[in-house]
Amino acid sequence: MVTYYEADVLIIGSGGAGLRAAIEAEARGANVLIVSKAATGMKNATIVANGSFRAAVDGYTVEEHRQVTMEGGKHLNDPALVDVLVSEGAEQLLELRKYGVAITTRYGNVLCGDNPEARGLGFIQPMVKYLKERGVQLVDKCTITELIKENNRVIGAVGLRDEPVVFKAGATILAAGGSAGVYSRTDCPVDIAGDGYALAYMAGATLRDMEYIQFTPVAVAEKGYPGFAMYGNIVDKGTLRNSLGEDIVEKHGITQRPLTTMARDHLSRAIMTEVPVSYTHLRAHE
Repeated sequence: MVTYYEADVLIIGSGGAGLRAAIEAEARGANVLIVSKAATGMKNATIVANGSFRAAVDGYTVEEHRQVTMEGGKHLNDPALVDVLVSEGAEQLLELRKYGVAITTRYGNVLCGDNPEARGLGFIQPMVKYLKERGVQLVDKCTITELIKENNRVIGAVGLRDEPVVFKAGATILAAGGSAGVYSRTDCPVDIAGDGYALAYMAGATLRDMEYIQFTPVAVAEKGYPGFAMYGNIVDKGTLRNSLGEDIVEKHGITQRPLTTMARDHLSRAIMTEVPVSYTHLRAHE
């Protein structure tokens, strides 16, 4: 049996991007429907993130934000997109208070949620609650398999939720996340498997910057236990060593701090460079 849904705006994905898009569309009078592969708001990159954002607040200027963003991206960033981020970011983040998100600020940072150990939840859950109270349709545990096109225009989607589901919509917003879950070692939920990329590509979209995939470079990875990403000062205070006992950070001349944010790319590259060194050393001692 096929189930049919219809909406003015169909949003695929219920992470931060999808939820915020739904709030905006509903505020403009649209009948909105969010479809999610997991329970709405769960198993996405936003909910496992630390809910801390850099922004021009508390004396931190737009110019400072632009500079650190360009430097962090090694000037590979699209300057036009960076300008939008730094000029509008603070206002957009602070606006989340209207939707129930607890927000605190300190020089150059906006922190979401009241619990420092679960800021991702503090970012996501209030928006889900807000949308439910506004009567937005939520269809969860449904995997979208294809976007429907007519006259070269997307008019909806089809998916599976035990049985086939068809969505008809005047506009479709694809907010289905990235593909980091396909890696055996990742700090993202495994459900983030590139579905959105595939849907967009099959519908004829041009994909760009596909090589830019990165994880938090330091994690506890004990055999038999789930991986646990490590952030902040705990990484800076420790020492990362290869199998020869060498300090990886010192060996590769990494000076920026914090390591897991400002030096994330350098540290990731250094660790990957050390993999064959450690492998060769360990094999030699077998």
